[in-house]
Amino acid sequence: MNSRERVLAAIEGESVDKVPFDLGSTRVSGITKPAFATLIEILNQRGHSFDLHKYSNSFFDAKQQLIEFDTEVCHALGVDVRGIMPNLARKNPEPVQKKGNLFFTDEWGITYKKPENSDQYYSRETGPLSEDPSVEDLDSLQWPDPADDKLFLGLESKASNYMQDGYAVVMEGLGAGIYETASRIRGPEKFYQDLVKRKDFSRALLNKVFSVKKDFWREAGERLGEHVQIIREGDDLAGQKNMLISPEIYRGMIKPLHNKLFEEIKNVFPGPAYVFFHSDGAMGEIVPDLVESGIDILNPIQVSAQGISLERIGDEFGNRLALWGAGIDTQTELPFESPEVIQSIVKDRLDEGSNYIFVFSAIHNIQKDVSKENLVSFLDSFWNNRER
Repeated sequence: MNSRERVLAAIEGESVDKVPFDLGSTRVSGITKPAFATLIEILNQRGHSFDLHKYSNSFFDAKQQLIEFDTEVCHALGVDVRGIMPNLARKNPEPVQKKGNLFFTDEWGITYKKPENSDQYYSRETGPLSEDPSVEDLDSLQWPDPADDKLFLGLESKASNYMQDGYAVVMEGLGAGIYETASRIRGPEKFYQDLVKRKDFSRALLNKVFSVKKDFWREAGERLGEHVQIIREGDDLAGQKNMLISPEIYRGMIKPLHNKLFEEIKNVFPGPAYVFFHSDGAMGEIVPDLVESGIDILNPIQVSAQGISLERIGDEFGNRLALWGAGIDTQTELPFESPEVIQSIVKDRLDEGSNYIFVFSAIHNIQKDVSKENLVSFLDSFWNNRER
């Protein structure tokens, strides 16, 4: 099997020669700049000759400081998936320096900030709305142009090359999910209140974000559909112990928009086209809703969140969903466990994942707090146990 055949067979629940592997293909399965330097050191000690400087400012997502892989790195790691990212402001921002910090504003009018000369993430600073906006104020905002040629520049040739090289191709969307984007535009604290006290306004904001995203995916399907098999969407709807919003609010205000968005995606992308949905945290209550909405892939199966385990999600939904992730938790396991424990965890997850439709990756992005020894243990355990 080549990589694309392996990934697509796994998503369909068919037998594979070895467990598919993802590292670096999405904004939620990548590796940050400091950890990438450690990764290159490991690979070079094993006979490769990668020049770290070549990658030091080649970002897949500069907002999260995620490095973009090339085919050579993917081949060295045995990665089966390649991602394409629209040319958003967050990919390669042109920040403004002010008082020791860097700032940039994205297509949605949201301004982000990070300390200068730091590998820290950019975090939300301000949004484009006034303190007490009305529904009418939404019409005056400068919304992203989903048909802007700049967004798609170079993506067709990149995706085509990945296809020719035998990779499965996953495409990122126009920023964060519907709920997350609306929350960042308004401000999270205020948006929580709006969902309860100003439902007309919050519905109007959610619908506007949905409309822009729907038009983007229609444009992407027409331009790139023949080269893309996996479409990456998501919404972070839960914290460590519970949902950030009630399941009732999700079902009444957000799920209908997810339904329509995923239906639109499958209408405009030629088959096979799989919706990859990211939502970490304790979001087990709404997994049935997401299945009803039409997702094909659930990521990341955050085992450190309350009520979430590979076994629980797999036993209930593993015959309908591909479970993409669950390999090692980058929050509680990879930085803090011993190399021996990490080796055992990875092996156990691979064994457990064989009972379900499974694509292996870390649980969210690998951060700078991982040691070289632990990263070696993670990779070696996967490589030594992925054969089926």
